[in-house]
Amino acid sequence: MFMNMSSAEHEALVPRLAQQLVALLRSNDLMESVGVEIEPGKGDHGFDFVAHGRTKRGAELRFVVECKTEPRPVHFPYSNITRQFAPGGGVAVADVPVFGAPFIGPRMAEVCWDHGWGWFDLAGNVRIGVPGLLYIERTGQKPSEPRPRANLSTPEGVLAK
Repeated sequence: MFMNMSSAEHEALVPRLAQQLVALLRSNDLMESVGVEIEPGKGDHGFDFVAHGRTKRGAELRFVVECKTEPRPVHFPYSNITRQFAPGGGVAVADVPVFGAPFIGPRMAEVCWDHGWGWFDLAGNVRIGVPGLLYIERTGQKPSEPRPRANLSTPEGVLAK
């Protein structure tokens, strides 16, 4: 969890991000069905919720989502969530790591993509890809909420000076 984020802020953010991801996935004509599972208070799994769906080609996709309120590249979740594809003639099941936040700027988006993570935000920006099965990208949307101002007196802020 992000150091400056209260547990209440995080718990309020997760359902909003889950709703946004479901809307973004449903807006893609390659997805046949989409659902979400949020398990608050179940301990730290390394992720905050799971969205799942089936493509029109029949592949099962599981989007494992980590949420942050104020994402910074230094706080990227270098966790053990990795892409997993089922063996066989084609991809039957795929686990897709995804990063969600109220707003993801260009640098944070680049960090996510460079590490094999999809990403999305509440403004409607998104980039999620599963080779041969799904690709969604939309950028340029401005945040609907004002971004918090940086607190330069925090340990992270002092190091950035």
